[in-house]
Amino acid sequence: MATLSKTILTFEPGVMINTPIQVTSETTQIQVGKGAHVDFELLNYQGSLLVEVGDNARCTLLSNTHCGPQTHHAETIRIITHTHSHFQGFWFSEGGAETQRTLTVDVQGEHALIKLNGLAILNTTQTHTTHTFMNHHVPNCETHQFFKHIVANEAQCEFNGLVYVNEIAQKTDSYQANHNLVLSDNARAISRPQLKIFADDVKCSHGATVGQLDEEQLFYLKTRGLPLAQARSILISGFAEEIIDRIPLEGLRKNIFLQLKKQLETL
Repeated sequence: MATLSKTILTFEPGVMINTPIQVTSETTQIQVGKGAHVDFELLNYQGSLLVEVGDNARCTLLSNTHCGPQTHHAETIRIITHTHSHFQGFWFSEGGAETQRTLTVDVQGEHALIKLNGLAILNTTQTHTTHTFMNHHVPNCETHQFFKHIVANEAQCEFNGLVYVNEIAQKTDSYQANHNLVLSDNARAISRPQLKIFADDVKCSHGATVGQLDEEQLFYLKTRGLPLAQARSILISGFAEEIIDRIPLEGLRKNIFLQLKKQLETL
């Protein structure tokens, strides 16, 4: 995997890069030209990043945050999409005392498809806050948001998601979901999904859940001879894998699976 440390990364129209590019925190802007296809990995990225996806371009971005127990992590990413562009983003977080993440999408070209996915695993007294702003400025676009949190011990997570649809953005199709698995009485999950819609011909919805492991499912696994710890691990893993399975980049997907397995031993 190539690593690039330039402040601005520019990919010419029509460029096809078959292996993901690892981006350092020195990079503040990525420009994907018309018809180009480029994939990126942000490893413990800190700072602000602008990603612009040109007409008919495709871009996949995986942000993998794996920090030490005293680390404070802050990440701000803005994505601009143009006509017939396709952007997929995946955010995986574990470790760190505090994580603050802000994701803003400005849909500026028709027939764009944007998918944001996130998974955070929180333990001890960690805190994790995500803000998403999905701004529809043009008609005929589709956006999806799917974020999950696993919260144990005294950890806390907060998700604030806003879908904004301009009055000219007719035929918008937007969905937002946030699901939280709380593993202890002292853990806390807050979810604030929001819709601001000023167009009348749209399909927009959101959903949020906060819950614990299903006792009936645990009982079923235990009756099949599994110890309680293994039964819990299976159910927690199944909750997380729904996000991880969506990562289209096989090598990066396998790395996230390995990180998940290590984290399950501590929950």
